[in-house]
Amino acid sequence: MDITEEESPLLAPMIHPQLPCVLFGKGGAGKSTLAAAVAMSLQTGAELVPGWRPSVRAPVLILDFEAISRRWDWTIKALAAGA
Repeated sequence: MDITEEESPLLAPMIHPQLPCVLFGKGGAGKSTLAAAVAMSLQTGAELVPGWRPSVRAPVLILDFEAISRRWDWTIKALAAGA
């Protein structure tokens, strides 16, 4: 069965169109940092995680029920600076 363009990953290997993506693991494992890098990649079209080049630019929604917005602001600024 061939995969259509609409079904191909937005960001291989983990972000597929029309499907949710959930990260889970122990605290401090880097889930939020990875989510921020993936979100920034999809928003900008830049490859932030080596080997994970976005196929398109797309809007992103992150739902985080633990962190405050300042934590996300700091993480995004750090990633943009190349941290």
